[in-house]
Formats: sequence, structure tokens, C-alpha cells
Amino acid sequence: MYLSQPRRVPSRLFSVAASVALVWMLLSLGSPARAENGDLVAIHETLNALGIEAVDIAQDSGDGSFWVLGADGSSIKNHAVYHLGADLETHAGTIDNPHPRGDIATSTLTINRGIALRSISNTIFVLASVGPRLSQRYSLREISRVGEIIGEDVTVEPPDGDANLFGLSYDIMTRQLWTLDARNDKVVRFAADGTVTESFLLPGKVSPSTVLRGEGICFSLEEIDSRILVAYGDIFSAGPTRVLELQSEGVVHGDQRVGDPTGIEIPLLQVPDSRLRGFQFFRAGLLGVERRIAIIGSGAKIYEVEQTLSSPIPPSELSCSLTLNNQVLLRWKNNGPNEDGSYNGPIQLERNGDPLTSIPGDSEEYLDETPIEGPASYSLRGSEDSGGVLGRWSHPCGVTVGAGGLVHWAAFPGSSVFDVAENPSTGEIFVTDDLRGVVYRFDSDLNHVGEIPSPWPNPGAVAFVSSIQLGFPPQTFPNLLAVAEATGNRVRFVDPADPAAPVITTMTLRFNAVENPRIGGMSYDSTSGSFLLVERETQLIYAFTSTGTEVEACRPPEFLVGSALPTRGITYDPLLDTVQVAFSDGLVREIYPEGSCPPTDFWVSLEGLGSGYLDSGFAGGIQISGNTLIVCGRQSNALFRILLFPFSPHFVRGDFNRDSLVNLSDAVSTASYLFLGGSSPTCQDAADANDDGILDISDPVYLLFFLFVAESPPPPAPYPDPGIDPTFRDSLGCAE
Repeated sequence: MYLSQPRRVPSRLFSVAASVALVWMLLSLGSPARAENGDLVAIHETLNALGIEAVDIAQDSGDGSFWVLGADGSSIKNHAVYHLGADLETHAGTIDNPHPRGDIATSTLTINRGIALRSISNTIFVLASVGPRLSQRYSLREISRVGEIIGEDVTVEPPDGDANLFGLSYDIMTRQLWTLDARNDKVVRFAADGTVTESFLLPGKVSPSTVLRGEGICFSLEEIDSRILVAYGDIFSAGPTRVLELQSEGVVHGDQRVGDPTGIEIPLLQVPDSRLRGFQFFRAGLLGVERRIAIIGSGAKIYEVEQTLSSPIPPSELSCSLTLNNQVLLRWKNNGPNEDGSYNGPIQLERNGDPLTSIPGDSEEYLDETPIEGPASYSLRGSEDSGGVLGRWSHPCGVTVGAGGLVHWAAFPGSSVFDVAENPSTGEIFVTDDLRGVVYRFDSDLNHVGEIPSPWPNPGAVAFVSSIQLGFPPQTFPNLLAVAEATGNRVRFVDPADPAAPVITTMTLRFNAVENPRIGGMSYDSTSGSFLLVERETQLIYAFTSTGTEVEACRPPEFLVGSALPTRGITYDPLLDTVQVAFSDGLVREIYPEGSCPPTDFWVSLEGLGSGYLDSGFAGGIQISGNTLIVCGRQSNALFRILLFPFSPHFVRGDFNRDSLVNLSDAVSTASYLFLGGSSPTCQDAADANDDGILDISDPVYLLFFLFVAESPPPPAPYPDPGIDPTFRDSLGCAE
């Protein structure tokens, strides 16, 4: 009988198949969960352990190793160039920096700026600012991998004379170099001879003073498409919060060239460091398919962060802001497959990590009408089709809902924002700049509309005075600005409607027990005709008559405010005859400006205005404006409008369905909304039947008692006639 022999598999094919199987097994068995975009993979501290500071990093594409540039020329170890293995752990060697170290004796200085590798020649470029302290230039030197200097010293002249260049990366397509002008928020490309060939603004640069924090840049090639990665932050962060991918050519917007985002972002929210500098994109893993960035942090720590791409690309440039009705408005840019960027399927929205809703794939904004009180975070993701594959979540945005929530902000056009005042009749806003000696004018939307001459070279505190009697015999003057000098105790009155008019008069504030007083912030109490201010030396709150006589001085007792002290900001609230005062613990408290300045139980936090809100110099002057508070952000040189209480049109308390009647249907509708998923009220204040500032079961119960139990109290005002909410300082609002 014939027995067939088993067919032999060629040994080479068997070897290939076995290798593939082995690789698959290694990748599959016991592998960790798939990394998310922005995950912190590792922290490498090999160079940090040497006690150095580093500024930039570059990768050698030949062997995968890295080169790290010391931060400055103040010491030998900080001035060197360090070689690390592909694992970012092995210290493979050190070479000399091609730039001189600088010499204190001759007042010369060297500050290292960036490092890049040119793979075609296997050489290293080092960028530094060199020369005398007040006349430095940007110098580019090329060296070999063993530190030998190649060619001549090249001077780079960026487009802006005040440029502050950081980071360096080699563009293999154009054979040129990229750097980032961190002062002017510009991306700059230049040839090896120092000639600038491309320059454009980072997206989001809405004014010369807009702050976009970041000092790192990296060239990346995706198939045949050139990309630029930049470290990117905003006015609310101490450092960059993400890496943003841009096209390598800018686009024209108006009279400016601006970076064109691809929509790809890498969050840096897991990196426990705000002082992030240069970075390098690289590939890792067994097959080199994992996408990573290595970013330099404090000292010479190197943070390794995951980048994962998804299809479709998530929405980008997501922003959150609060409306005057205490609702959250979201805006973003879509990056879907269609020509207009829309997605074929719906966009999913999450709030605080929980699903919120799905909206059409071409939506570019959404209004959360019933947000959760307190800090909130939002994120989005698009889908390929109506049934389908969902992309990854976008870079999130954060907002504070309720008192202290950010409504709007604007970069300050001057050098040093000091204090703010408002004409409540017109909404016109006046802001002083103590360095430039200018009083700036803004409209109610915080748009800069002009300036008026300052009565002082260094204007400080400012207050709007609706009516005051000045001079002898007394003469009544309407609508004046009272402007104090920033370093003294004198106040001058000017007419903002007639900038050419001379100063009306000068008033000296006579402090009883302060030897060299300095006015911090100021406000005018139109009810008593007195000026309220914070004195910067004693940090006491003072009141003065219109003739400059001190009538009151107080400081809130420590057992009520802890160790916090008043800073500069103070504003009078005519509605409640109280004042709002900014304190050193990042809170704005409402107090009674008399006796011991006792605070009420109302306060707002400035936490939503930036990471440094607890710093003593974070906030300057403040001004009540309708149902908001305008805050001078001295640390960020910006104006912020935050919510004090939700806007309230006229309503009837207890009238849930807004039919101008209060009856059983309102109690039923309230209970349905609270417990059965019924329609939400258009006016939450009206639904708050007992006016305790909370919508809960007590509201329909309160209405039922009022309607059916004799002698039960009626709803608090406004009832029975419509009116505004007299207890407006709660978390509820009322939309028309």
C-alpha cells in the first residue's frame, strides 16, 4: 500500500512564519492596554541626576540615539552637548559646545537655544545667543558627532528685532532649519547661511500681547507631507499644555501669515511639569510603530509622551466659555473627512468624563443649558458614519460654572495692567497702565477702542465718578475719572469725554497713620460720596471723603478670612452697598466697609483665570459690571470678565412653565423635570419656588403647601408680580 508523505514546508518560509507568529505573540500576550494620546509613558532622569539644566533635544535618525543641549554657558556642565542612547537612559558620551562659554569679566553671555541633526552629513547644528549682554546675536555653529567645528560661525537675524528664539529642528525636505520665536509666537525657517525663508504666527495669536506659551519645535515628515510640531499653551497655563501640528507653510489671514493646523494635537496634561522646553518626535517599540515625543522638563528630565492617531481626527481648538445665564458655550474646529471638515456620523460630547449628548457631524458649537455647578471639563469625538467608528477624544477644555466662571477675556494692549473702572451708563471701560503712562478705553465687549491722556506719568488706581462736588465754592461735575498716581497718594480728576481738557483738580488723600502711602486700587461709593481703596503698604481698606479726609480704615478679622490680606482690587457694589475686595488667597470677597470690615458669605475664586491665581501679583484692580466682575490679570497682562451671578430678566417666583400663573401645573412640571426627565425650565430662578438657590424636591413641596395648606407662606419675591431676583447671588439663572 502506498502511503503519501507529509509535504515539507521550506525551512525559509517556516522561519518567516515562525518569526511573524513570535512577534505577534510578543505583541499580544500580556500586552498592556492600548495607550491613549497624551499618555505619559516614562520619565528619564539620567541627565537630571547629573545636576544639569537642558534646553533642547534632537534624534539621530541613523542609530536612533539622542543629543541633548545644556541650557546655558554659565557653567561647563550646563554648556555641554550630551549623547543618550535610543532608550533615553544610557549616557553615551559628552562633547564640547561649539559656542564660547561666555565671560562675566567681559560681560559676555552665551545662552543655548536649540540643537538639530542633519542626517545626510551626520552633523549637529547648535543655535545660541552670544556676545555682550545688551547686544547679543543669534549664532549657528555646525559640528561633527565628536565635537569638531565645521565651517564658519553663521549669524541668524529673525524677522523681529526683539525675537526670543528657542528650539531647533532640521527640515530634510528643504534642507533648512526651523526655530520658534517664543516672544512673538512665530515659527521661523532659515537656511544654513542664516537667511530667513519662512515666518508665520502661531494660530490663536489674536493680538501682539496674546501669550502662547512654548519653547519647543520639531520637523516631522508624514509620508511626503512636511509637518511642524510646536509646543503650545495659552494665557491660563504656566507652560505648554499640548503639542500642536501645523502645515509647514503658513496661510494668509488679513495682513498676516498664520500657521495652518492639521487638527492633530498631543495633550501634555499628564506631564507633571510646567517648565517644558524643546522636544523631539520619534518612533519606538519592537517594530517602530509607536509614536512618541521626548520633551525636556525642569532640570534635564525627559518626559516620554504617547502620540496616537485616529481616523477620523478628533475636533480641535475646543474652547469653553460661560454665558451671562450661567450656561456653557463650546466652540471647536472639525477635522472630518469632508471638504468642510464635517464628520459623516454624529459628534459625541462628554462632560467630566461622562457621555452628555450626540450632535450632528457638521456642528461647530454647542450650548450646555444645564451645566453642573463648579469646575467642568468637556471633550468631543467624531465618527466615520452614522453607525460607526468613533475617533479618539479631543484635547479637553475646562470651565468653572457659577460664580467665578469665565465669560470673556481680552489681551491687554499695554505693558502693565493696573486698575479698571466702568461708566455703568454706557458700559465704557477705562484701564490704567502704570508703565506706559496710558489710560486705555474699551467697549463693553473688552475691545480696545482708544486712549485718553494720563494725568500722571505712572497712573495707578482709577475710579469712575458719576457726580461729585469739587473746589471752593463747590461745583458739581458729572462723569469724571479719578486717577491716582501708582506710587503715591494723590488723585487727579479728568473728563474722559474731553481728553484735551486740562486736569480739573488734584486731591491729596491724607492718611492718618501711614508714612508713605501707596494706593493699590480704588472705587467710588456714589451713595456716600466717598472713595474706597486698598493701601498697598498696610494692606488695609480705607474710606476718604471727596476732600481727601480719611474717615475709615479696616481689615477683616483673621478668624473670618484666615491669613489672607487684601491685595489691590476693590470695587463698590451699589446694589447691596457692599464692596468686593481681592485677597491674597485667590478669592474675591464681599465685605461691609465699616467697623472691622466683616465679610458676607459671598465670595468668588479666581482659580479659573490661570494656574498662578494664588500668587500675590496675580490680580490687580477689579470692577463690578452688571452681573459680572472685570479682573485685571497682572500676571497674564489681560482683562477677564467673570460671572458673579446669573443674568435675571423679570419672572414670577414659582412659575415653572412661564404662563404668568402659579398653580398646580407648576408643581407637577417641577417634579417631572427633577425625577422623570421632563422638560427643563427656561427660567431656573422661577422654578426655585422657595428661593434657596437649589432646584430639588423642596420646590414642588413648597408650592403644594402654598396652594393647598392654609396660612403657608407664598413664594418669595418676585411674587405675585414679575420682577428681578433680589437674591441673585446663587447658581441659578433665567433665560428669556
